[in-house]
Amino acid sequence: MILHMDNSSISRSSATRYFLCASVKKNMFFWREILFHQSSH
Repeated sequence: MILHMDNSSISRSSATRYFLCASVKKNMFFWREILFHQSSH
């Protein structure tokens, strides 16, 4: 029971970490596009 809970929490934390990493990369790309377009104008 404890091992199962620990395993589920580990998988949940890894999924959260992956989601945060993906969202951060998307936001960095989004802001880089905005800054690039603003500087080009």
